[in-house]
Amino acid sequence: MLLPVSLISAFSALIGNLLMMAGYAKMGGTIATGSVIVWKLFPILLLVYFSQFLSSLHKVSRVNVITPSLMIYFIVCNEWGLLQEGTVVPSNYPLGILIPIAVAWSVRFMQDRKCFFVSDLPNVVDQSYNLLMATTVLVVFYAALGYLLGWVFDIADVSELLLPDLELNSLLDGIIYELVRNLFWSIGINGHIIFASYKAELFEMTQIALENHELFSTPIPVLTTNFYDFYAGLGGAGNTISLVLCMLFLTKNRSYKMLGAAVLVLSMFNINEPVLYGLPVIFNPVLIVPFLLAPVIGLIIAYIATSTGMVAPISEITELDDPSFG
Repeated sequence: MLLPVSLISAFSALIGNLLMMAGYAKMGGTIATGSVIVWKLFPILLLVYFSQFLSSLHKVSRVNVITPSLMIYFIVCNEWGLLQEGTVVPSNYPLGILIPIAVAWSVRFMQDRKCFFVSDLPNVVDQSYNLLMATTVLVVFYAALGYLLGWVFDIADVSELLLPDLELNSLLDGIIYELVRNLFWSIGINGHIIFASYKAELFEMTQIALENHELFSTPIPVLTTNFYDFYAGLGGAGNTISLVLCMLFLTKNRSYKMLGAAVLVLSMFNINEPVLYGLPVIFNPVLIVPFLLAPVIGLIIAYIATSTGMVAPISEITELDDPSFG
């Protein structure tokens, strides 16, 4: 259900970049901003659509699942400091999936225990009362649980254990980072957004390292922010440019050839949602293996080549959707 949203965002980013490259900076910037806004709303859309699916699966009222889920999502994200900078919009995919699961299960539990009001009054009265009751009970319970978990995590410094630091010259850190990020992609969760805090940290460390190189001629570290984009993300997550080229030139399946031709230009700008969702790669046990291994192998080869001096380290910072060729 979210594939059209991904395509809208992807094509908006592509058109915006092309317009800016052609000299229409204002128009291109406006369209690119639209792409960013769509991606910022993506977790909320995911929560709503997933809540609808779960309500049908559990045979419960959709409004009794969607409304509490949205409120709990905003409250917990605000409590945990997960709001996007400068906005009141949260962006957390795991919570966008876990909260509807918990709420749908809770609503089904309440329904099985006959906690909902049934009377001879018009349906709108019953529905309004049940919505108010379910929302109040679930929001209070899960918001309190979220507050408690946040307090426990802060006291125990669990985040330090679950989210280790990245080193700019540690190959092992790079492999784990890239592998786990693509594991999220393989189940339909945007790994780049899940690890956005790491990406921001990498960007800052890379900026500092490049400034020190300019001022004091210190060595440029290997695993800079764009190192992952150039050597482990050609065509997007999973190094899917190779998959697109295989579909275009090696396969005999006409549908795959048409898909490869359609997404080739997008892949050059590291936009691969049509491949991930259209082929699909996501939840595909055959394609997930090369999807996970290809970036890791590319990362290892590039790391060895760079650290031994065969290839110069990346000395500039570019945007993720800028072409990596040239």
